Amino acid sequence: MTTKKWNNHFSGNEQTINNKNSNNVKEDKHISFFQENVLDLKNEKYDEFCNSALEYAECLKEGNVTTSMIRKIYSRVLNANTVMEIKHLRPHFAYTAGRYEKNFVLKKFMNLLDFLAKNMEENNEQHLVNFKQFMEAIVAYRKYVGKDN
Repeated sequence: MTTKKWNNHFSGNEQTINNKNSNNVKEDKHISFFQENVLDLKNEKYDEFCNSALEYAECLKEGNVTTSMIRKIYSRVLNANTVMEIKHLRPHFAYTAGRYEKNFVLKKFMNLLDFLAKNMEENNEQHLVNFKQFMEAIVAYRKYVGKDN
C-alpha cells in the first residue's frame, strides 16, 4: 500500500490518503485534465472531455459519491446566469465537502469545482457555458455508470 499526499483546499491542511488501488491515480489524472481544459474547452478536445467525464464518473461511483450528494450544487449551477453567481457557490462547495468530510473523493470533486469557479473570468460568458456543460456531463455520466451505492 502506498500513500499519497494532497492539499485539502478548504482548510489548507495537508492530509495523507491511503492509495489502495489505481482509482486515485485515474481520478487525479482526470482532475488535472479538467483543471487545464474545462474553462477554455476547445472543439478538438471535446471527445477527450467526454471520455474523461465518463471515466471520472466511474471514479465518483467507486468513491461512493451519489447523485443526491451533488444534486443541490448541480441545480444551483444550472440556475446561475453569470460568472459571479458561480463564484458565489464557492461556500456551497466547501459546505458539501464538509458535510461528507470522510468522503475524500467528494471532497476532491468539490475542490475541483472551487478551483474552476475561482479561475473563471468575470466577463467571460464562455467560462460560464463551459462550467455548466462540465457539471451536466459529470451528473449525466454519473447517472449512466450505474446505481448509487
